Amino acid sequence: MTEQLVLGADIGGTAVKFVVGGAEDPDRYSGEIPTDTSDVLETFVRLAAAVADRLPPGVALAAAGLACAGIVDPVRGYLGRAPNLPGWEESDLAGALREAFGDIHGVFANDVNAALAGEARFGAGRGCRDLVMLALGTGVGGAVMVDGRLVTGTRHGAGEIGHMILDPDGPLCGCGNRGCIEAYAGSRGLLAEARRRAETPNAGPALRELIAARGDGLTTRDLAALALS
Repeated sequence: MTEQLVLGADIGGTAVKFVVGGAEDPDRYSGEIPTDTSDVLETFVRLAAAVADRLPPGVALAAAGLACAGIVDPVRGYLGRAPNLPGWEESDLAGALREAFGDIHGVFANDVNAALAGEARFGAGRGCRDLVMLALGTGVGGAVMVDGRLVTGTRHGAGEIGHMILDPDGPLCGCGNRGCIEAYAGSRGLLAEARRRAETPNAGPALRELIAARGDGLTTRDLAALALS
């Protein structure tokens, strides 16, 4: 008899992290692949291959839950604006899932909304009916829960504070505007600001040495470690 498991995937602007499991062991198998930000179907095909590599004989997928950065219509499985996935904007996620995985049931959500729902049910938010989440990564996202229900708005963009404008003359954001919170606090913005500051006369030697040593491989973890040292 074939065992039916469920796939959960977190699709970000840099990587797709996934787990496969059941009710008793939700993370039995796990992995990560890089996100192809120019091609949604290619990413889903590579995700299907990575999942298949981890599943033993006698195990199959019954359903998939996909959490994706950007404005997600959970009813249609459709991705609208997605500044950190420029080639994915206005994409049929449900159709790509069917093409890559076959006829399995799919559930779709914005990544931060999904994270907040998970914390409310299983994590730090258990027992709380009013919650706010701020997510920092490639971009900056937010989610709001009021009286136990996610507040998503009529266009599914409620809580997305990353594109609030702090300075209309500030750095260019991936959404096309200038001075968004994400342009400062997203990973790309932080790395760009670190490199800019390293070129100024007042830059400390530690920052200059770090950037010289890491080059294009510089990460926000490197900056955090330097700040804490």
